[in-house]
Amino acid sequence: MRRINAKAFKNAPSGDAVIAAYEAIRPTLKTCDLLLCSGDYAFSKIIRKATSSDWSHVALIVQARAIGRVLVLESVEPEGVRVVPFRKYLLDYKDGKAYPGGIAVASLKAQPNISDRRVMSKFGQQAVDLFGYPYDRDQVLKLALRVAQSTLFGANAGAQDFDNDKEFICSEYVAICLRELGLGEIPPGPHGFVAPVDFVPLLTDFKYLKRP
Repeated sequence: MRRINAKAFKNAPSGDAVIAAYEAIRPTLKTCDLLLCSGDYAFSKIIRKATSSDWSHVALIVQARAIGRVLVLESVEPEGVRVVPFRKYLLDYKDGKAYPGGIAVASLKAQPNISDRRVMSKFGQQAVDLFGYPYDRDQVLKLALRVAQSTLFGANAGAQDFDNDKEFICSEYVAICLRELGLGEIPPGPHGFVAPVDFVPLLTDFKYLKRP
């Protein structure tokens, strides 16, 4: 794969971005690293607008060396909670085309002990038990309403109550899984819910990829 140009994300820490092609960084990816995306889909734009951020999606990375694959665990619209190979983002995200936007990978500053079988068993069970649960469209629609109200009536006019059901946007799913690693609750930002951008303070060693 040829080298890929970096995409500028205003929420990324300065000075620690490493631009690398996927094949170069693939061996360094670790289970419990995170994938962050800045997408061009309609739902992506809503999330970016609602959180004043370039980040629209967050997912978990699993380095499955036993089968020679790097996997992405995520919740996406319309499929819901699922697992896909990382390469799908670069080669065939949809209709034979790469993911429409910039992507980055980063490591948790507080590294979980992935050699602890008990901890990783809890993490893996939680992540897998949620496979197949639907994406929370209602949550995103509430976001859209918040954006519209804020645009028309001011920054605080769009407050909404966010639910706690068995439907998940991407950041809810990742937050639940990370909790099983003993990292505690991910604090929500001023937008009123845990969003992709809220993971950025917990991360380090950003590496940026952009579709060719």
